Amino acid sequence: MSRGARRLQRRIGFAAPVDNTVVFYTGANYTGTAIPASQGDSVNTLLPQGQNDTIRSIKVLAPSKVYTYSDVDYSGSIFFTTHSIPNLSTFYDNGSSFSAATSSYRVESAAYAAPTAAIAPITLNDATTVVAWPGSGRFGDCVINQVNTDIQDQAVYDDFTAIMPAYLFQPALQQMARNVCSIIYDNPDSIPRSYPTMTLHFMPADGIAASAGGHVWLYKQAPLYPIASFMSHEICHNYQCSKDYGTSPYATGVIEGVADYVLVIMGYHTVRPSGGGTNWYDGYDTSAFFFDYIENHAAVPSPGFVKRLVRTMDGRDPLVSNFAWAPSIIQTINAQGKTVDQLWADYKAWVAAGN
Repeated sequence: MSRGARRLQRRIGFAAPVDNTVVFYTGANYTGTAIPASQGDSVNTLLPQGQNDTIRSIKVLAPSKVYTYSDVDYSGSIFFTTHSIPNLSTFYDNGSSFSAATSSYRVESAAYAAPTAAIAPITLNDATTVVAWPGSGRFGDCVINQVNTDIQDQAVYDDFTAIMPAYLFQPALQQMARNVCSIIYDNPDSIPRSYPTMTLHFMPADGIAASAGGHVWLYKQAPLYPIASFMSHEICHNYQCSKDYGTSPYATGVIEGVADYVLVIMGYHTVRPSGGGTNWYDGYDTSAFFFDYIENHAAVPSPGFVKRLVRTMDGRDPLVSNFAWAPSIIQTINAQGKTVDQLWADYKAWVAAGN
């Protein structure tokens, strides 16, 4: 059989020839229709083959890196593996199972590394800067190749673009994505989301901004605030997870606190709330400076604390049962083994001491 004929077989889902390195199956435990693939294969949509949202298990036959995506064009939630997975139903992203949820995929060699991106600071017209955070170039897969606009309020758009001109939308948002991912994830293979396209909505209502799922909504007060700072916060949300956001004050506080933590680390936020704040889970700068204390300034610092905290929010971490996040997890992942209330008391005393 010719090489071309074997590749045709791989594409249309016949029995896998010996030289294939990965086989996707439509049934759990490697049953059902086999969809074979080799290293270097990329399929941007499974729709034409009738295989969209059918993959339920993955067999890795030779050392490889496998990336599956919930949406076409390598976008949406990402499931990454280097080994065989008999049942994708045991893996979740933000509370949704990866079983029968694949619309595109890539297979790479075990030695594959995400491309390194060229990075550079971008200065906006309000004299603030989208920083080029050290190490963010490793996160070249934070693509955001295109930014669309939905202009519901022309005045909001005009005021916003007076500070961040439209030609900077794509490079600025892309650099923001690389910055925040480099701060909250260990490596590019840890990123749970891909957004080749992002949409900015300019809205006729009071408020600053909100974001979710590749969308950022910008309101009347947005142009009044430092755009490089609050937009980095919103872009961060697009790469975070929490099934309990909005239903648990603790989970909500952590998500908002982590999004402000990246602002603290990058130097956008420099002033703590008075006394450190009221409750550790109040989110935003209150939780952000508290997390910075745990990671960097406690009597026994906890390097990597925030990255581990982020992983516990999306249901992939074995510490999280039933994808219900609980504050007790913080005791497990800080270097001192203290409860979050004990850490909060230590932090408040540290702040009161003039630190």
